[in-house]
Amino acid sequence: MCDSVRELGGISNVDVSSRKLLISCSSARHKCVTYLEDQKKQKETEVSSRKRKALEDEVANLKKRKVAVETDIESMTKDADDFADKAERQHKLTLISKSNAMRRAVKEKGDELTVLSQELDSKLLELKNL
Repeated sequence: MCDSVRELGGISNVDVSSRKLLISCSSARHKCVTYLEDQKKQKETEVSSRKRKALEDEVANLKKRKVAVETDIESMTKDADDFADKAERQHKLTLISKSNAMRRAVKEKGDELTVLSQELDSKLLELKNL
């Protein structure tokens, strides 16, 4: 609009009652509103994709932690069984206490695993709902 007015030599040289001018202004306004709506939709899409990506990363991290805890539980259970077998063969009570300590640690890891599983399930549900 401004360029057109400048081209004609100022506002005094513009026919304001012209139907062509009114249609041009209306069209420019419509294009501007459409552009702004597209920008808003694009930002919303970007925010949604960032949120989804962050949630996917969090789920992957929880899965890794869960696998690590499961591996620890298996290893500690095996070690506890080995200590119990050694204690039985060598008749040493210190090995039994080590075995029992390992079993308590396995219980704690089991609780941690339960919490991780619940957290992972909730994040997967949240990701599904996005």
